[in-house]
Amino acid sequence: MSSPFVLILFSFLMPTWSNAYKMVLFVPDMANSQVIFNARVAETLAKAGHDVTMVMITAYDERDSSDVKIMKDVRIHRVNGSCGLSRKQLEEEQQKTMFKDFSIWDPKLRARIDKMGTLLTQVCQKVVQNKEFLEWLVAQQFDLAFSHIYDVCHIGLIHYAKIPSWIWLNSGGLMDFVAHHVGVPIIPSYVPPSLMESMDKMNFLERTKSFVGHSVLPAIWKKTFADRETEVFRQEIDPNFPDIVDVAKTCPLVMVNSNELYELTRPTLAKVVNIGGIGIQVKDVKPLNKEFQQIADSCDGLVIFSFGSVTPSHRMPIEWKKAFLEAFSRFPKLNFVLRYEGTDLKDLLPPNVFL
Repeated sequence: MSSPFVLILFSFLMPTWSNAYKMVLFVPDMANSQVIFNARVAETLAKAGHDVTMVMITAYDERDSSDVKIMKDVRIHRVNGSCGLSRKQLEEEQQKTMFKDFSIWDPKLRARIDKMGTLLTQVCQKVVQNKEFLEWLVAQQFDLAFSHIYDVCHIGLIHYAKIPSWIWLNSGGLMDFVAHHVGVPIIPSYVPPSLMESMDKMNFLERTKSFVGHSVLPAIWKKTFADRETEVFRQEIDPNFPDIVDVAKTCPLVMVNSNELYELTRPTLAKVVNIGGIGIQVKDVKPLNKEFQQIADSCDGLVIFSFGSVTPSHRMPIEWKKAFLEAFSRFPKLNFVLRYEGTDLKDLLPPNVFL
């Protein structure tokens, strides 16, 4: 290859190299839906010319996310954080509270939250005890990190590795504890907690509940999750390791998988950016198979109904199932396609509902 050609080629590549950053996404490998969202973020960054790595932290045994296809330009680094819990055991634990209507003061709900906090703390401890992984993380010298909302252990890892900047990544709407700690104004009179069954117009009792919820929930979250994982870093890394909540408060940017038009009206900050629909493009659309095409052609509109890849909807109480089906039947001009693993609904389905 001649020297002039090398110089010309280098001149074209130099702008791309100089503007590219080395990025890492910490991904809780617990559900395909979360992996897919993080993969879309990673792929979007990789297509823009950045060097992107997804650190996949597995929380339980028998976890297999290989059916989630990720472009080859995104590196995958897997870390085993499993503490011996199987997916079946996790589903059984979830079933105990997932489809029940509990008050925040109910001891059963608090016990369930405490168990989840214990699980994430155990996973965090196993990851932090993995000295080989910690050495790798420091040696990579990443420029930017993404921390998923599921686990604040990632924030501790970012601080430990001295990654210069980071983004708090919300896979759904803006979480209340994220808003609280980064300084987003929360007005209880028209911004209810995300777990509260209210809209932005509330009566006096609902506003009172909203005020109490916003006052209590951040403290519960801190005690159940952040404080425990801060203690892990102080035990395993440094007794003077900073409080993870204090690190979280310095977060320079928050990304939210939502759209302003879908959210209730509320105050916000310039550093909270909505990225709903990232990685989804019209050009990626593929033709439907014959069965689904017939369903789509036989109605005025199509609704896809799913609780995600973690929630076992087939374990929902039969009363809830019937309530959903009855609600769907009130819209005869629409067809509803349900993601459902059970077989007990076949004789109960309205004509416009398909499994």
